[in-house]
Amino acid sequence: MNGRLSKVSPRLPVAPPRFGATVPSHRFVRQTRSRPVVASALVVPPEYGYVVATVGFGVAVCQWMMFGVVKARVAIGLKYPAMFAEGDSEEEKKYNCTQRAHQNTLENAPMFTVMIAVLGLVRPIVASTLGTVYFLARIVYFLGYSSGDIQKRTPGSLLSFFTLIGTMAFSIFTGIQVAGSIAPVAV
Repeated sequence: MNGRLSKVSPRLPVAPPRFGATVPSHRFVRQTRSRPVVASALVVPPEYGYVVATVGFGVAVCQWMMFGVVKARVAIGLKYPAMFAEGDSEEEKKYNCTQRAHQNTLENAPMFTVMIAVLGLVRPIVASTLGTVYFLARIVYFLGYSSGDIQKRTPGSLLSFFTLIGTMAFSIFTGIQVAGSIAPVAV
């Protein structure tokens, strides 16, 4: 057949797609020397809406933090484009801590959001749960750090760190599993 399309035999058994799998988009395959290449479409589970809502929650958390930075900036009268206050007063220290808490969240949010968006294609409830816990931990982190006492950031920092590591491990495991190297595990 060498690259020409042929009709798939109607006698082949067709199993329902497994959760998160790709399914043929039509009944034709292209014959190649090694194996047929099946045109496929990505199946997005209905629960993926929870992942989308979690990403929206994460954006709202970042915006809420931004308002905290603006409030602290106004309190000390810091003019743009300066990012940090240069003085040693208590209010300037609070502003610097508030700014750093927001900046640290912005540094980590993109990679975390990508991980839950991709993980959610296969395990949407797990991804949404991890995402919600992560962004709640970032709120705890922000509130603690913006107090001006950097030790108060530790609970939120630890919880968000372990959630990030857990999401990374889950994403790697799921990626390998989807690639077919590990037997499926119900979660």
